[in-house]
Amino acid sequence: MTFQVQDNRSETLNQRPLPSSLLNGQTAINYNNDSPGLFFRTSTGALVKAGPVAISATAPTTAGWTSYSTGEMWLDTATNGLKIWDGTQWVGVVSTSAAATTFIPPTSSTGLPSGAVWNNAGTLSIVS
Repeated sequence: MTFQVQDNRSETLNQRPLPSSLLNGQTAINYNNDSPGLFFRTSTGALVKAGPVAISATAPTTAGWTSYSTGEMWLDTATNGLKIWDGTQWVGVVSTSAAATTFIPPTSSTGLPSGAVWNNAGTLSIVS
């Protein structure tokens, strides 16, 4: 006998499942083209998103849930900055200051840590 297993799923833009609606480890999928993501509930009842980085000028919505997932990423097109949710707030990956408001990519690997990836004239290179 065969049977089909179906995850919780939604096609609604920005829809996140409520952790209370999932069992620990159970997955839920949003397959909307503009806000896809894979979600699951942890053993502590937290909702985790494992999916693509949100790309927009405003932070992703928490529709259906009251918080973001720790480690969730957002490419803020208003500032061209990559931000990660630390459990309390969005934190920029590259620190900013009043003197530096635009990220300028390095022109050489000098000073980059081992394992860093940089764009070497259109070719991605890994610093050794």
